[in-house]
Amino acid sequence: QSTLWVIFLAFVALYMFAVVFTTLIGRGFAVRAADHREAAEAFGTVGDSMYMMFKLMNDDQSIIMFTESIWVKLLFMMALIVLNWLMLATLTSVVTDNMASHSERVDKEEAKKLQAEADKVRSQRLLALFREMDDDSNGEIDSKEVHHALTSDDIRSELQDITGMGTRDLAELFDYMGHDHKGRRVFLYEDFVFRLNREAHPASERTVFRLEEQMRASEQRMAERFDNMMRLMQEPRAQRSSLRPMLQVPPPGPQVPRWEMQARELDEHAAQEERQRQILVIQMLDKAAPTEEAAPS
Repeated sequence: QSTLWVIFLAFVALYMFAVVFTTLIGRGFAVRAADHREAAEAFGTVGDSMYMMFKLMNDDQSIIMFTESIWVKLLFMMALIVLNWLMLATLTSVVTDNMASHSERVDKEEAKKLQAEADKVRSQRLLALFREMDDDSNGEIDSKEVHHALTSDDIRSELQDITGMGTRDLAELFDYMGHDHKGRRVFLYEDFVFRLNREAHPASERTVFRLEEQMRASEQRMAERFDNMMRLMQEPRAQRSSLRPMLQVPPPGPQVPRWEMQARELDEHAAQEERQRQILVIQMLDKAAPTEEAAPS
């Protein structure tokens, strides 16, 4: 779009100078009487003058004539400065910037694609490693299994190679992503892999939305605790000590977020549709192949 605007501006500049040259030179106001006929042939109409100005823009200085007059010299000097220096330099700069931005955009898309492939391979390796660590095969890793993994040279080295993190960073990340559930510190390793892939991403508006959802869930648990406390206060004083456990509202255990489950279903549905389209294309090609083979005979 910027290139089109520069071309439009160049056309306007050519037209303006064509009008000036037609008026002053083509009609003989700025040239000698002896040069009037030749000037009328070169700059007699606005179209002829625009063509001459276009040649001047492309550094064709053979059109510079009738320079006996100081006014003609000034006109050609102004036209050279505006058309040859400013307009061509601006157009070249805009085209160069567009090419550079396009190249940068292509590089970013390629880097994004390579990063997505690397994340996919890393996720597959991590999931395979976590399944080996998951002794009870329940999809969860608890603190004991984490401790065993970090104290085992082979597993620790594999984790460090996949994640690119040190032992301290891994221990910290495991602790941050864990949940207290039934007296254990556990985390879902599928959720861990997903969060690890986004760990280096900058915070965005969507991150704030997720934080707000967690805060609303926390407020809901606090409201439930308050309601339980109000009901407890309505009970007789002698029975309150036995009913005190009703104040506890345990936090939710580790679970894959709802939106992640929905996204997986949608991705699976899209992948299934793509497979069906590929099968349909292959069937159509197989049907068309015998017809093409039978046509020459």
